[in-house]
Formats: sequence, structure tokens, C-alpha cells
Amino acid sequence: MINALWLEIQQRYQFAGENDIRPEDFEGKRQAFWLATRGDSVLGSIGLKVHDQITAELDAMYVIPDYRGKGIAQKLYQQLEKYARQKRFAKIRLKSGTSQPESLRFYEKLGFKKVACVDTDKPDIQTRCYEFELSQSALINI
Repeated sequence: MINALWLEIQQRYQFAGENDIRPEDFEGKRQAFWLATRGDSVLGSIGLKVHDQITAELDAMYVIPDYRGKGIAQKLYQQLEKYARQKRFAKIRLKSGTSQPESLRFYEKLGFKKVACVDTDKPDIQTRCYEFELSQSALINI
């Protein structure tokens, strides 16, 4: 999934470069990585990294094109948010870009708010940063 995501990012933003998303970025006590599967097929992914003591970073969210619009991203995000709450994060941040308009709409629909991009190693006019305060919503266990 990480390689498929990286390939799509390069195509959308028209560049070529070494994949800087590493599986080990999601290892650790408060970090995690999930896959959405159907049978033996992997349909999507999402990862959570520690940004700081109270802030998690959503990363490596990807659903293969044939399965987009079928609720997979929503289910992946719900799992990530539930986990972030369990690990006592107060907010979730993410970076995306203007060449991924459907992703930006998805994050805004979830309640993410645009924030200034700080801690960005390569700031550019296409980068968009978002933040979600976990106190804004509550998960209901039935």
C-alpha cells in the first residue's frame, strides 16, 4: 500500500523521487498501521504516527482506485480515531495537497480544519495542513 500510495503521489504531483514513507515510521508504543482487506486482497491503508505528546499524525491513507467511494476510507479513519483516543491524543494532524482534491474534501467532511503548515520540511504552495481536535466528536460503542 505504501508503494502504491507513493506511485500515485508522484503521478499526481508530477515528480519522481525516493519513497520517504517508511514502515518503521509506524512502529512504537503509540503508533500503528492498519490495512483494509477483503479475502486475500488489500484494499486500503492508514497509519498513525506520534507528532508530539498530545498530537498524532495521520499518514499513508490510501484506498486502491477501484474501491474508492465505497466507505473504506471512512472505516479506516474510524479505526485510527478510536485508537488515537485510546492512546490519549488530543488532536490529529495531516498534510495533503491540492492535487488530491477528493482527499481534501474527505478530511473537511470529517471535521478537519485547515491550519498553518509548520514542521513542514518542504513547504510549497500545494501543501495543505489540517487538524482535528478529538474533543469535537465522540465515538459511541454499541
